[in-house]
Amino acid sequence: MNFAPAAVGLSNLLDLRDVFWNHLAVPIYKCPRCDGNSVYFAQRPRVTGRNIYGDVVSMVNVALCKVCAEEMNVIVTAEERAKSWSDFKGFLKVFMIISAVILVLLGGLYIWAELAM
Repeated sequence: MNFAPAAVGLSNLLDLRDVFWNHLAVPIYKCPRCDGNSVYFAQRPRVTGRNIYGDVVSMVNVALCKVCAEEMNVIVTAEERAKSWSDFKGFLKVFMIISAVILVLLGGLYIWAELAM
């Protein structure tokens, strides 16, 4: 037996993983104090929720400037904003098609139930 197609399929999956990995957006950080872009991450306490007893504080990773230890701002480029809007429009299109199909099926079920009585 020849197992070459299975190996080719596995390599294709690995290639797809590399393609998706390479197209992930890398955030751009900028320091508001010194305008630097050298960043490191450290855990800082942040309010992450509320309950009846008060605020819920958790330790979260925060981007900090290596020069002055100020919290960094994330710069979102116009290309990333357009990509996220495009992804949202694609999701909305699929959601509307599925909703329309469900409504048509429910309408048909209602008419069928009325005719059966």
